[in-house]
Amino acid sequence: MARNSKFVDLIPGQKVEDRPDVARVFKIKLDELMKDLRQGQHFGRVLTVLYTIEFQKRGLPHAHIILFLHPDDKPRNAANIDKIISAELPDKEKDPVGYEAVVQFMIHGPCGSAYKNCACMENGKCSKHYPKNCQLETTLTEDGFSVYRRRDSKRTAMKNGIEVDNRWVVPHNIDLIVKYQAHINIEWCNQGRSIKYLFKYVNKGKDRATFVIEENVSIDGVTKSTIVNEVDEIQRYLDARYVFAFEASWRIFEFDIQYRSPSVERLSFHLPDEQNVIFGDDDQLDDVLNKERIEMTMFTEWMQMNKVDPSTRELTYADFPTKFVWHAKEKKWKKKKSGRCIGRIYYAHQSSGENFYLPMLLNIVKGPKCHDDIKTVNGTLFPTYKEACNAFGLLRNDGEWNRAIQEAAQWQTGHKLRELFVTIILFCEVAEPLKLWEQNWEFLLDDILYRQRQILGIYDLKLNSDQLKNYAL
Repeated sequence: MARNSKFVDLIPGQKVEDRPDVARVFKIKLDELMKDLRQGQHFGRVLTVLYTIEFQKRGLPHAHIILFLHPDDKPRNAANIDKIISAELPDKEKDPVGYEAVVQFMIHGPCGSAYKNCACMENGKCSKHYPKNCQLETTLTEDGFSVYRRRDSKRTAMKNGIEVDNRWVVPHNIDLIVKYQAHINIEWCNQGRSIKYLFKYVNKGKDRATFVIEENVSIDGVTKSTIVNEVDEIQRYLDARYVFAFEASWRIFEFDIQYRSPSVERLSFHLPDEQNVIFGDDDQLDDVLNKERIEMTMFTEWMQMNKVDPSTRELTYADFPTKFVWHAKEKKWKKKKSGRCIGRIYYAHQSSGENFYLPMLLNIVKGPKCHDDIKTVNGTLFPTYKEACNAFGLLRNDGEWNRAIQEAAQWQTGHKLRELFVTIILFCEVAEPLKLWEQNWEFLLDDILYRQRQILGIYDLKLNSDQLKNYAL
């Protein structure tokens, strides 16, 4: 995560959020940071990168960045982690520049009894669990998180009138914060939930604010505020999207809000003659039906390519974007010249009938030339996709429901996975519900320990598997 800190000179009385050029300075630093991480291989060879920009109502813009490193360059133990991540104050005598950077940008709060109104304070405690405990060496917890080294080195600094030590330092990479003079929190991720957390920012929606319009009126020489168009029983509130100057500037310049590399091609599919058709409220029906190439979709043109190009018949639908690129205006697949791309078939709900079984087949069937080819197994054409799945052995022992939960577990939160499990039990034909639970209960525990720690206020709470199962149930 990166948050810009040093921007431009402010006019007296002006706040950072009043300056639209903040967005451009942040973008310059972000681009340079991504160059260092990718081309410069600051942490090693980067296979995949994605980031999301978040704009806070009263804070600065910041980026949530996640890197997927080459397997040979991933930190494998505590010693490797200590080489790239530090949670300690540098030696002021040996590295004064690094010391000043850490004190200015990487000290949490301080919060606690001296600053009870700090944003992180909840029920009289720091929600981020600062100050941390001293730690002689970096350790990895059972649930895959790292507890960084924070030795009792007796090094201290003054922050907002409070003396702080290593217990208040946010994990960072010293070279990056010195270069960029910004808050850059570095974390080692070894959990799928870390990736899900990042994607929450993609889908959480816009910042909003509720406000009331008032006007000042004079009554008997006394100025009072009254609600405009006041009604008898309730004040009239306006609910509106909240946009600061730097977010408006960011969007005007069309900078990326979400960025990913390599790109992901979302692959649509449909049943025979059930293509999606987009039209306006005022469009004439005949005009809609007579649109040129209206029946051509990404899915139908994939099967058409299999008819004319023998080289495509060794690829599944999901593999197709690795070799070909879809041109939406021309409605045509063309040979990819360069670059990497990942194919991702749209998710189908378990209650959607044949639409649920079709993508299961698309993940294994190669080179079909028509819908009937997808439903053909060992030379036998089956009347439905479900029967074809059964012939492939995909539905044995509640296989489709196991597969549905395991696929959703790659991107859904624990709460949604538990909802999915209940939906399957209630509305789908599950042969052995208890066995389905026993095969998938670990996925449904995704956030249980975290939730209980928040509820009980015990940061280091530990629960055994039976306790976790009961909380999940």
